[in-house]
Amino acid sequence: MTIDVQPTAASTTRVPRQRARTPAQTAVIVGKYVLLVVIASLFIGPFLMLLSAAVKPSSQPVFSFPPDLIPRPPVIDWFVEAWTTIPYLTFVLNSLLYEVLILPAYLLVSTMTAYPLARISFRGRSFFFMLFLSTMFLPGELMLIPRFPVMSEMGLIDTIWAVVIPAILSSLGIFLAAAVVPQHPQRALRGRADRRCQ
Repeated sequence: MTIDVQPTAASTTRVPRQRARTPAQTAVIVGKYVLLVVIASLFIGPFLMLLSAAVKPSSQPVFSFPPDLIPRPPVIDWFVEAWTTIPYLTFVLNSLLYEVLILPAYLLVSTMTAYPLARISFRGRSFFFMLFLSTMFLPGELMLIPRFPVMSEMGLIDTIWAVVIPAILSSLGIFLAAAVVPQHPQRALRGRADRRCQ
């Protein structure tokens, strides 16, 4: 049994060939890539100097001019000293614990605060929203002083909770969540709630 396949119009259409670039177009493209390489080297250069200084032996100067990026010989003594002098692994685990504790609570508190500001009409809604926004302009260092007595009264000084609890409340999270909530249709949210009630 043989199957006769007829060519379709889509298979017989020819793809137009691209015209060759002119020398001026090629020069513009090459110039763009040269500019990108120069800009990238400005950002990558300090990182390479940092990496080179990290593996240089103590006999080789770090701040020499012109910079000597090649370590002779490369050593890892500085990394070993950093891991043994300070409890580096404890710092890493504390950072992971901090993020694991904060992220779910941060999302929950931000969305619960942003929903009424974005969906429910009530007197003073604009005022409260502007109040939240105005706290974004306060530097974080300014808030450290009032937080210390509060955490001290709660008995949380020298615990991870003294860092976690203030980080949960963020005007930036509320602002971003308030911008996202109106993008979801109210009917879909109401439908989900109706299905849960059944």
